Amino acid sequence: MDTRDGAPGPGARYDRFLLPTVMAVVMSLVMSLMDAIGRVGWAPGLVAAWLSSFAGGVVVAVPAAIVIGPQAQRLVAQVTRNGNAL
Repeated sequence: MDTRDGAPGPGARYDRFLLPTVMAVVMSLVMSLMDAIGRVGWAPGLVAAWLSSFAGGVVVAVPAAIVIGPQAQRLVAQVTRNGNAL
């Protein structure tokens, strides 16, 4: 398979899944770290609390991002195309 620029790869048909997945994973990492710091502080158990929080968050965030992504794209396109404000 080729990507849009001709390089080997999964191609554009996976974009709608890969972009929200990557964004959800990165956001889950950041948010779970903030959650863990708030719960345990800079204590020895921080990494374990962070990874536990991340595991739960990413399980919810990835499917939510894949499902909500297209609707969010349509809303943004409608608002920016028409010059309407929310």
